[in-house]
Amino acid sequence: MNPVSEQPLVLVADDDEEFREEIIPEAMGRLNARILTAKDVREACLVAAQHDAQSKDPLHLIVLDMHMPLHEASIDPSEDAGIQFLRSYDLTECPVVVFTAYPGYQNCVRAVQAGAAAYLPKATQTVWGGPEGGIDQLVETCRRLLAKREPEGMRVAPDGDWISQNYDWLCREFGGRWVAFVPTSKAQSAGIEGTERAGLVIIGEESRQSLARLLVRRLPFLDAIPHILFVPRLDQETPTP
Repeated sequence: MNPVSEQPLVLVADDDEEFREEIIPEAMGRLNARILTAKDVREACLVAAQHDAQSKDPLHLIVLDMHMPLHEASIDPSEDAGIQFLRSYDLTECPVVVFTAYPGYQNCVRAVQAGAAAYLPKATQTVWGGPEGGIDQLVETCRRLLAKREPEGMRVAPDGDWISQNYDWLCREFGGRWVAFVPTSKAQSAGIEGTERAGLVIIGEESRQSLARLLVRRLPFLDAIPHILFVPRLDQETPTP
């Protein structure tokens, strides 16, 4: 393995130049991370696409500001830029930590519902009698999430024999849905419920996006990223993701 690839690759998306170019990269240096930056959602999406899970140098983590300038192609001008990124990005590829100067309960709920793995205020606050947020907690949160990143080539997915032996059953049970496979022991520890069969727990959703959102909230409790597959009906072709 290339020594560079052993260093986690982190995208910092923030319109605050000091945080984007100095404060967060310096903090990520404690994790021996390589840093890419983006100043708005458009740049963040471009960088994420260039370093997706199929690239030679994929992202391992994204630190995302909630409030950034919107661009001309915004999906919904009334929605925060960070939420738009969360809704458009394939969140099974790497976890996203929202790091915001404008924390709030409703914003936190919206970010987590959209798929954020963590939501932290930039300034340290006292919550339930203890400190919450700030650079030190960002580093520790990123350290924990990066420790869960999968070894190269170790996505959780059934092998060809498993698929062949269980194909008809999959089509009967999950035909027309997107599914993910998690080893039974990992599913139990991560609080994932689904249909158990031959050592795997299978979970299914009508859309790839809804399944990705469900999985990303459980990523900190898994050792590898579950692989998402579409199970066709016997008379149906596989759709484009």
